[in-house]
Amino acid sequence: PEATRARLEAAAKILSNHEAIVADATREEPQSQKDLKRAAGPSEVDELLQETVARLLGEPADELTNTKPEASVIKSTAAGVIARRLCVPRDMGAAAATQLRAQLLTLEETYA
Repeated sequence: PEATRARLEAAAKILSNHEAIVADATREEPQSQKDLKRAAGPSEVDELLQETVARLLGEPADELTNTKPEASVIKSTAAGVIARRLCVPRDMGAAAATQLRAQLLTLEETYA
């Protein structure tokens, strides 16, 4: 189905652009969308991206979840900034972006 293809496309984009996504989500001096607060911890952003890919692929991600309060705040911030920085069609197709945003916004709320 189309939703499955879209989730696979979103997961593939995260994997192929992983370093750039982490760098953008944690950039201290952003070049654009300066009003979006960036995340403070690259390792927490990495964990968030791993969890996001797992969820997009339909895999349980419980073992990846770090429940420390400091990590939760960082992951929530990162999920929000990545979801809001996502651009169609620059980053991926509309269906894939919809799937990715849904996962990220859910994680943003979960970790808030």
